[in-house]
This record gives sequence, C-alpha cells and structure tokens, in this order.
Amino acid sequence: LYRNNPKLAQVRDELIKEFQALKTTTVKSMDDLLASTTESLKAAPQVPRLLDVRSEAYLIYGKFDLALPDLVKLAKLRPDDRTLLFKVARLEFDMNRYEAAAEHLESYLKKDEKNVEARVLQAMCDYSVGNFEQSEKRFTEILKGELDEEQRSRSAQFQEMARKYIPLWKAEQEIRAKESKADDLPRVKLTTSKGEIQLELLENEAPN
Repeated sequence: LYRNNPKLAQVRDELIKEFQALKTTTVKSMDDLLASTTESLKAAPQVPRLLDVRSEAYLIYGKFDLALPDLVKLAKLRPDDRTLLFKVARLEFDMNRYEAAAEHLESYLKKDEKNVEARVLQAMCDYSVGNFEQSEKRFTEILKGELDEEQRSRSAQFQEMARKYIPLWKAEQEIRAKESKADDLPRVKLTTSKGEIQLELLENEAPN
C-alpha cells in the first residue's frame, strides 16, 4: 500500500517521527517530574500531594515496587480514603505481598463490608498464605450473595481448591511438626553478601 502511494508513505514517516519526538519529550518530562518530587520529598516527606504525584509517575512507568512505599504512606495519611486503601491492597496482592494486602483489605472492609471484589481478594489472600480453612469459609459466604458471572466462577473455583487443600495442609503440618520435634536432619549454612542462609537437607525424602 505504501509503495504504491508515496504521499501516504510520507505521511506515515512524518507521523512516526512526531510520535517518537513526543515520546522522548514525555519521558523527559516524567523523569524531570520524578526528580523534582523526590527532591521535594526530602524536605517534606509527609506531603500527600507529593507522594500522590510520585506514586502515580512510578505506576505509569510500571515501577510498582517504587510506587508501593509512597502509596502505603498515603494510606496512613488518608485512613478514610477507601479507593486508596483498595488500590494499595490490590497492588500488594499483585506483588505477592499477601499478608500486607490482607491487612489493608481488613481496614477497607470495615468501611465497606459489602464490596464483593474486596471480599474475594481477602479470601484469595488467605488461600495464598495457606490459610485454606479461613479461605473456604470466606468463599462460602461470598457465594451466598449476589455475584456477577466472573466473580461467581472465580469464587467457586477457589472454594473448591481451598476445600481440597485443607486435609492435605493439615497432613503437611503434622509432618513438619514431627520433623521439627525430631530435629535430626542435617543442615548447611551458606554465607552470602546479603547474610547467612541455613538450609535443611531432607535426606529422609531423598531417593535411595
């Protein structure tokens, strides 16, 4: 198409150049914004507006690990901001920080106990940390209410999996308790630049 239409090809090339120039300008503007807000936060670390701006900039960049500390600070400064609480919990969950997510969800649900998405996420946090009994109970209660098709399907799926893992996890805990009491497995200590790591060798489970 472009080979048969030189004018169209020229327009395409000009648009590509404009987009690249805009992208470069936008990235530079974002970098400048991050630099200025970071500098300002050194002098005033608890100013909500600065934390708001920098966290949003980090989120746009996809730097979620950098955005999260600012959002957590904001949640402490704005404890009644339900939208912010859920935003923090959602991000923590996506980053596999399930215990922290559960804490923020608990605070959120005290203000909006009927929010189905928050309740589902809370139950998924329990599931993710191995608290299968609590997770199953939460999903059972959730499934009694009004849900859309996606929420019902997801809740039923996790309820079934949680129910399945309850006896398996109890058996695993009993095994761990016995091993801990026996305390007869060899251990190896590794020293790294980040500190020491102690590894327990499960020789009783190794194939002969």
